[in-house]
Amino acid sequence: MHVMLARAELTGNRPEQAIVELRKALAADPRNGDAHYYLWLTTKTQAQEEYQKLFAMAPDYYRVYQLALLILDPLVRLHAAQRRM
Repeated sequence: MHVMLARAELTGNRPEQAIVELRKALAADPRNGDAHYYLWLTTKTQAQEEYQKLFAMAPDYYRVYQLALLILDPLVRLHAAQRRM
């Protein structure tokens, strides 16, 4: 039920309320895969929006580069692992 409510909140562009519902779903069932999935999607989207704001505000700020490295690191590791295969 909480996941369905969260999806409705996301459709209505209310991510904060969706996160509340998803956390309730996880409190009731920590192994709820759908709740984890939608929580990840929601927080990832919010993080991307914050990064874009930071980049637009201060593109030369060192934190912009730190975040870019955090984003790129998993991709670099994946590429390296694929090359070793």
